[in-house]
Amino acid sequence: MEVKITGGRELIELAKKFSQTSKLMAGFSRSMAEETVDLVKDGFDKESDPYGKKWKATARGGEILSNNGHLKNGIKVKSATKSKFAVTASVKYASVHQGGMTIRPKTAKVLR
Repeated sequence: MEVKITGGRELIELAKKFSQTSKLMAGFSRSMAEETVDLVKDGFDKESDPYGKKWKATARGGEILSNNGHLKNGIKVKSATKSKFAVTASVKYASVHQGGMTIRPKTAKVLR
């Protein structure tokens, strides 16, 4: 792309166009972030990953990852700019469900 500016008015018009594009991209990014939240919550409802693979059943039975709904309802848009967006889970234990963790017994040899 080549831009030729011969006067101050052209520079102002070009700046306005860039500003409009920036606002459009920020709006697009916000929409993508909100769609991502919807897709994650849909995964909770269907008890499956984004590719349709069902989650492993729990030992306690019942709904998976939905004991009280805090995890699902804690999925929110954290930020959205013209170049990126972030979605977060507001509960502390979300990272454990996503990435796992090792639990070691403090007093017994094994966990029951």
